[in-house]
Amino acid sequence: IKNGNKDDTLCIIEKLNMNSFLDNEISTYSDGMLKKLSILLSFIGGPRIILLDEPFITIDQASLSALFEIIREYVKRKISFIISSHEKDMYIRKLIFDEYFLFKNKKIETSGKFPRY
Repeated sequence: IKNGNKDDTLCIIEKLNMNSFLDNEISTYSDGMLKKLSILLSFIGGPRIILLDEPFITIDQASLSALFEIIREYVKRKISFIISSHEKDMYIRKLIFDEYFLFKNKKIETSGKFPRY
């Protein structure tokens, strides 16, 4: 794994419940499994900024909870995230971010800082 941590990668595979699919051809993956693979690839290589495009759709509820856990863990490691989503902010509020920007028609509609609890 180029510049990455093998243990971190294996941990994400485990948390997203991907172990039993690793030997399957990608052409056999469901949309949900393809989304998990895309998410996994975003974390590999020790990035300082991770871009996730619509990460909250097409994955099952257990994997969604695991994804929140993974993101929170990486935020604690000082990794930055750019997350694009059409989902309401109910998902974003489950995460730990300092700032947010909501775009509408290619312009920032709202921005702010999340309160610390």
